[in-house]
Amino acid sequence: MTNQLDLPQVDSEIIKLIEGYSDDFWASTDRDPREDIHAYFQYPAMMVPGLQREIIRVIYGLQPMIRNILDPFVGAGTTMTDCMPLGLNFTGQDINPLAVLVSRAKTGPFFHKALAARVDRVLEHVQNDQAHQIEASFSTLNKWFQPKIQLELSKIRRAIRSESQLWARRFMWVALAETVRLTSNSRTSTYKLHTRPKDE
Repeated sequence: MTNQLDLPQVDSEIIKLIEGYSDDFWASTDRDPREDIHAYFQYPAMMVPGLQREIIRVIYGLQPMIRNILDPFVGAGTTMTDCMPLGLNFTGQDINPLAVLVSRAKTGPFFHKALAARVDRVLEHVQNDQAHQIEASFSTLNKWFQPKIQLELSKIRRAIRSESQLWARRFMWVALAETVRLTSNSRTSTYKLHTRPKDE
């Protein structure tokens, strides 16, 4: 019978189902931690995976013939990730190239043993890199990164660029992006650019 519902009826049913949840379900921030693939990168304002999964479940339950999902603000790919087990076709877009990178990395493929070996090679490349060239250049570089950090991040960047496999390189770029965030002079408690206190 749900296949026969027209869109206004589907909207009404969605509203009824969602209103049936308690306020605690939608407001809880620690009920569903970011685990597994959702923990790849701490993307700002990321949708809580459990909430997104439930919304998809409700809509898909009412419209099981749906095959295509569009997310115009893909962010860290939370919607995409929760569409994958259902076999839905997904299209996502975002103005932020980091969002696109994180989402592409989450699509795999996932060769865990091969990735571990490739990471070991990249780390060896970093350790053997004796160059003193800084890979970034912008006017406030010294404000946001200590000189030693600039050098180490540059070595990591060069090592990742030597990786031949795109799927592995994407994963490593995401890891580097998180490393950049954690090693910069910016506070990690906020995504606004505020410098850390000197004692940190």
